[in-house]
Amino acid sequence: MITILDKYKHLKYYERLEQALLILMAITIPVWWRLSVIVSFLLLANLVLKSLVTHHVGNPSLSRIDIASWVAALGFVSMYAVSLLYTDNIPKGLTSLERHLTLICMALFFLLSDLTYMRKAHVVTVLYAMSVALIIRFFVFLVLAIRGFFFVHHDIQLIIGGHFDSMHHSYLSMYILLSIAFLYSRLVTVRTWRKACLLLLAIIILATYIFFIQARMGFLLLTIFLLFAIVHQILVYRRFLVGFMVIFFFAIGALVLVKAAPLMTQRFTNISQIILDSQHSDSRYSIMNANLSVIKQNPIGGVGAGDVVDQLSKEYDKEIPNSNVVSPHNQFMDTLMATGIIGLVLLLIMLVLPFIQAVRDRNYLQLVFVVIIIVCALTESILERQMGLYFFCLFMGILPCLAKASKEKS
Repeated sequence: MITILDKYKHLKYYERLEQALLILMAITIPVWWRLSVIVSFLLLANLVLKSLVTHHVGNPSLSRIDIASWVAALGFVSMYAVSLLYTDNIPKGLTSLERHLTLICMALFFLLSDLTYMRKAHVVTVLYAMSVALIIRFFVFLVLAIRGFFFVHHDIQLIIGGHFDSMHHSYLSMYILLSIAFLYSRLVTVRTWRKACLLLLAIIILATYIFFIQARMGFLLLTIFLLFAIVHQILVYRRFLVGFMVIFFFAIGALVLVKAAPLMTQRFTNISQIILDSQHSDSRYSIMNANLSVIKQNPIGGVGAGDVVDQLSKEYDKEIPNSNVVSPHNQFMDTLMATGIIGLVLLLIMLVLPFIQAVRDRNYLQLVFVVIIIVCALTESILERQMGLYFFCLFMGILPCLAKASKEKS
């Protein structure tokens, strides 16, 4: 006969295992995202076992997540399934649906687990885990770059351009930006110089990583964030010296890197050419025209998840022949092309509700996360790849716990 005490012990065991799996997922996302697939299924399996052994089921009224956002996420994936009924390229449609099963898996986990045990310290640990993983990844990248420069005699431009890092730079920059925002939030509350120096060093390392990989949108967001940090330090904390030090080191670091690699300057100064020049091989103007042409074919239901790339290639070839564009470079356009207006509305609900929740709860880290997702979604189809989906799902699920746990404590 299992006593109440035994059930309590079992419940705590499964909750600790759940926390460990969330930490593991935060590590695997920037290190080797394919392991995140296994971790997500382990989270669901652990949740099922917890329910069977302890008879504990998540209570929606106590949930620390925005249930409506996750219900919209399930509807978002279901639209990709429905689009298979009228898509011509079924194999590609099934591949797209398979990628989005990640969203179903994580949505079920967060909907069925109320996360009432989740404390602020647990969320902080998950964020620290990802930050440490990113710093380790940076040093591995640095070792490979130095080896390539001294022993293989690679050009310095290849090193500064981040060619030794295999992960897509737009996704990597999202991880780095959230980690920098988190470390800064810890920096302004820390009380010892030793911890402050360690946090500041970690921020500098990750900011340098952004420079190395040359992700344009990541660099733009980093610049905006640094300006905010300077104003925040000066106006709120009256730390004029800290603000000017940040400006000084940022300016010196940018100057050194630009002088070391003129290609970096070229990469950021030719943005207008990429956006407006219709004959440029990576012209966003031509891609946008092709996107709109595909959308006009069926704005209500879309052309189907399997036909987006095929239709986009046909339209883009009209703009620039023999092109090899495989992505709309915009998540909102991608969703509108694949699933129509209904899918786009569900996507907007997934993003707008967490934004409103973050503003209402004054959860600034969640607010930064949503802004990062929205801005990066304007230039990349971030929810069409697993490395973007797992990042989105994990932190959309746990970041609301920061504000809820603080309210309950007070």
